[in-house]
Amino acid sequence: MRSEALIACLLAVSALGCAQGGSDGDAGPDRPPLMVDAGSEPDAGPPPRDPSECTAYVCPPGMELTALGGQARCSRVISPRPSGARRYCHFLTSHGVLGFSWMPASLVFTCPPEMEAAPNAEAGYCLYREVAPPAGFETACEDFETTGELGFVFPCEL
Repeated sequence: MRSEALIACLLAVSALGCAQGGSDGDAGPDRPPLMVDAGSEPDAGPPPRDPSECTAYVCPPGMELTALGGQARCSRVISPRPSGARRYCHFLTSHGVLGFSWMPASLVFTCPPEMEAAPNAEAGYCLYREVAPPAGFETACEDFETTGELGFVFPCEL
């Protein structure tokens, strides 16, 4: 059966199928009509992609790239973290800074090696500096105080 005829036949399939055959061995008196199985499971789609296939963006050192549902995420969990540590994510857009702080500054804490220690007289800070997230990003720090997760999400570039 020619491909155009097969396509037309598939489009015209009804409960009876394609009872009229073409010239090269399709449905006829000795063969059942072409039927589409309406009860089959829908295709689950392509397998999940490796995050490295999802985007060319390179996360800051120490952060992990994950991808799911049209978004990519650069994040890391800070553990252990100082008592009372608070997220410091509001300057990511304007200054390229992402991290966390704690008070008082006199509380001794060693920042992860990929982050810069930046204490002042009042508070201690561990910061990523010069972070340039992709267009359309949003910070993903809202659970830092409970989970220790810092990061950002952005549209996945497939």
